[in-house]
Amino acid sequence: MNRSDEIKHALAYFSDPHHLHSYEILEGTGSVLISAPHAVLQTRNGRIKQAERYTGMLAKLINTHMNVPCIYKSRHMLDDANHDPTSDYRDALVDYVRDHEIRYVLDLHQLAPTRPMALCIGTGEGANLQGDSRAVTIIGDAFAVHGLDPITIDDPFTGGRDHTVSSTVSKACNVCALLLELNTALLLEDTAACRFLQVWDALSEAITALQND
Repeated sequence: MNRSDEIKHALAYFSDPHHLHSYEILEGTGSVLISAPHAVLQTRNGRIKQAERYTGMLAKLINTHMNVPCIYKSRHMLDDANHDPTSDYRDALVDYVRDHEIRYVLDLHQLAPTRPMALCIGTGEGANLQGDSRAVTIIGDAFAVHGLDPITIDDPFTGGRDHTVSSTVSKACNVCALLLELNTALLLEDTAACRFLQVWDALSEAITALQND
């Protein structure tokens, strides 16, 4: 299957509302884990929010090609795994990180296409780094090499609120957990601004560098 067909297949997966489970964990190896808690619809404060399907796609594609473990939401359960006070998704993620010696969690999200930045790296204003600031440089450099800029830090989102994936797993597991907000305009297929393959490559190269760090 070529890359174009792989992308279409992964996108179709996250368009299917009939999956049996709230989330799925795909096993892998290494010290980096990818999370996509908004890969399907979410309900926050009684309001349904759009799915960020491309984050789930990237998680599945990177798992397939790099054997990197990942977790993603697969069914809308009237919940928001990145907001609710309790979450089976976050509980499962914390357990996996503890049991598999994960050092870095990259929590993928999508920015509105009208935002000026290509990538926002949320560090919880430094709290979620657990002293490992090199991770921000590694990821930023990987995206910059592919011309995916500007890149911002903790602007407009930090990932530091209570009950976010990055804040929860960082505190519970004492690991570096980064929020990665990707501009949706770079991900949408068949648009002039689409740079999906470059985003995929940049994220893959950043993961490789983190694994070797």
